[in-house]
Amino acid sequence: MVTVRNKIIRESRKILINKMNYSENVQLVDVDFLSNSKKDHSNIDLHAYFPDHKELLYLSREELASFLLKKLNEIAQIPCRNGLSRNERLSISRIKYYSPSLRGNHRYHSDNQSLEKEITDCITEVWQYMHNNCYIRQAPNCASDIVLTTEGKKLAAQSDPSTYLEHNKYPWIILHSRISEVQKYFRQGEYNDAIARCFKEVEIYVKEVFNITKKDLSGAALMRQAFKENQGHSDLFAGAFSLYRNSATHEKIILHHSEAWHQIMISSLLLYEIEKLQKSKLKDSI
Repeated sequence: MVTVRNKIIRESRKILINKMNYSENVQLVDVDFLSNSKKDHSNIDLHAYFPDHKELLYLSREELASFLLKKLNEIAQIPCRNGLSRNERLSISRIKYYSPSLRGNHRYHSDNQSLEKEITDCITEVWQYMHNNCYIRQAPNCASDIVLTTEGKKLAAQSDPSTYLEHNKYPWIILHSRISEVQKYFRQGEYNDAIARCFKEVEIYVKEVFNITKKDLSGAALMRQAFKENQGHSDLFAGAFSLYRNSATHEKIILHHSEAWHQIMISSLLLYEIEKLQKSKLKDSI
């Protein structure tokens, strides 16, 4: 019965695609938002991985594409009862978002409708991105199904979904706005680069606030020069640069993401300290 039902749905979608004159690379999007769903290993429930929809929507197209390719490839390899691979065809209809906060009694609330549209648009864009970059292609003899290309399988093999989930747990909103851009380097696993960029921003801010124009003055020496009248700040800033900036820039130590996050947090603290000093200087000048 399930096979017959799936066949009817597939044929109906094919007819609808033809009637709407869709190009073969564009898939109809019907993201499921049902709550209390049974576990189904042949579908991808994004809510299980991203219970906070903001985490899902914050992912770049490249990150979400890598994640979906990994999961789609796993579905394609689900074994049959005889132990052989099904090598199943795939479609965007396998991507679900089962959330108790959506549908249910609040199904028609305007906020929920807006959120559903935002999630659906996000998945649609990523699906098209995978098509455009030849990670997926139309399955033979079926306009609504896709298969992973060789490049798509390579990217799926390299992808580690757990990394995205780990990176999503950090509260980026609390960091100083001057280093918000380093998040993309952190999420790509380029921890030393992210840390180096953070401390570079500290140097730039210090030079701005203390009107230091020497281009060759940097690192701990710059901090000693800027805070020569304040021993506490001098030790704090110079020590942070000696310990963390130099390691990230020159030694390239292999870091766990939690260590990298803590060092980014320290650079954020330094930026907030400079901001306080800047505000104090402006207040004194009035």
